[in-house]
Amino acid sequence: MFVRATKHRSLLFLTLLSAVTFAVIKRLLSSSEFNLENHETKLFLHRYSSNYFISPIHNELLQLTFPVPRISPSEIVKPLSLREYVTKPLSYDETVFRQASFPILWLDRQYDVRWNQAAERQMLAYLTEKQFPNVEKSSSNDFNISNICRGRSLFFLHQHLSGFFSRVLCFIAQFGQTLYTPRIGVLGGSSFMVGRGQHDDFLGQGILRYFLPFSICSAYMYHRNISEIRAIVEQSLHQHQIIRSEDLHSHGNDENNHVLSSREYWKLDYHHVPIRKWLFDRKKSDVKYGSSIEILSNHSDEHIYAPGNAENVTIGDWIHRNKPDAFSSDLLPNRGKYVLTWKDYVFGSFLRYMFVLYFTSQNAPRIEVTRRILAEYWSNFLIDKYSLPKTKTVDPFDDLAGLYIRRGDKSTEDTFWHKHRRWRNISYYVKGLVDEENQRKTKFKSIFVMTDDASVMQSLIDYSNPQSKGTDEPYAREHLTNRNILYNVLAPQTCFDPFHRNGFDQFLVSMRFLIEYSRFTIGHTDSNVFRFFREVIYAQRQHHQHIQSFTFAKNAPDSL
Repeated sequence: MFVRATKHRSLLFLTLLSAVTFAVIKRLLSSSEFNLENHETKLFLHRYSSNYFISPIHNELLQLTFPVPRISPSEIVKPLSLREYVTKPLSYDETVFRQASFPILWLDRQYDVRWNQAAERQMLAYLTEKQFPNVEKSSSNDFNISNICRGRSLFFLHQHLSGFFSRVLCFIAQFGQTLYTPRIGVLGGSSFMVGRGQHDDFLGQGILRYFLPFSICSAYMYHRNISEIRAIVEQSLHQHQIIRSEDLHSHGNDENNHVLSSREYWKLDYHHVPIRKWLFDRKKSDVKYGSSIEILSNHSDEHIYAPGNAENVTIGDWIHRNKPDAFSSDLLPNRGKYVLTWKDYVFGSFLRYMFVLYFTSQNAPRIEVTRRILAEYWSNFLIDKYSLPKTKTVDPFDDLAGLYIRRGDKSTEDTFWHKHRRWRNISYYVKGLVDEENQRKTKFKSIFVMTDDASVMQSLIDYSNPQSKGTDEPYAREHLTNRNILYNVLAPQTCFDPFHRNGFDQFLVSMRFLIEYSRFTIGHTDSNVFRFFREVIYAQRQHHQHIQSFTFAKNAPDSL
């Protein structure tokens, strides 16, 4: 009898959930946020119209619209004679830098890398021109993708054979090498091999299916009617392997019909690519992709600044917040004897942040839609619980914080585990939140939890329950009592299981929820996920004054 009753209740729950989900999607798609008439949407849908684009995310692209960072007006596409150049060095003034109409990079007084809106706008526009050439000028009738995605036009990057966000960060690190050439960067597909990753990765493409296409050729590489693109980029007969930085420079403008291909992730130089001079030189130059190394590496006259207009800056603690996994070891200038300068580090960090924004700051539309459904669920919960008015001026997530607790199979990479042979107590993460509350003089009533350990989720829910009889972790119990513990209710389980690798979509939904709605999140950058999370948050928000790379995301302390 009990089993039968349970089945009926489950069926009723699924029916109700389906009805609610349909209503939420209908509401979302009819809202102004999903207005199909805005300019960015028209241009975006034009790029991927049903006349010539068929992929696993095709239907979702037609259902969903949102601001796309790849669509951006640009000064860089104007003739050089129309662009503004300020030939004299500027005095260090962050307000002046931010308001300038031409690109500027600088280190702030906390040694975070900063850039103004002109630099971001023009860099994203450059990436759009490079990765999606001539798309806006083409119609679905005369658009010939095969002519664009020829071997001589492509730079093929091999996807790293590792975990999900290790692959993401490796792609961000390796894409810079493609900027020595006018070629379109294409990331190859490579299936997940750890655990049961192939359960979610049923197409064997690794991370590709979880993001918007990285280029127009990426979008068509698995098209059922254009098989030659995949054949060109994946067959070794059509590839010229790039092994050294010198190869980037010498073969960047080759007109032969061979795809350039690279398996290097951190070795090759990306600090002297032409876009650096096009954006930041104070004087107009005739730099081209084929310009000499001596010209490309001359950075004596550019708009990159440090506090006090210092010319020599010690590379100290600041780089741990902005650095790649490894710095380039095969440098182009001076036959490899060149030493990277602080300006090179600043420019390299700027590139990383721009790649994060351009390629990975938004997931595939199905994930973005689900994130909004999850937000609708919890916003209604908080509105009903606290009798909040349903107006645009009241944000139910205004006092929401986040916890990201990574355990699972990451003990070999966790610094606390290395020292103590155990995981950080949950209380340490809670202390990070409490310390931030004391600094801000506020309290986070709700905490969204993202974890890969089911016992962590169960413990947090128990600690927040004022009726709990438990006695473990007294600090966490004291400070979590009566708080709302939120999580991804759409996931097949309350946390992501790293040993079975099921639910990549919902894992990303949880992360996107935190990025969008959390006012502050505690985790640890021992995890690539949290490192990526922090970079996305900072890249999206650094235009606001008083925002640092650690303002919205901090590491959990190692003690109380």
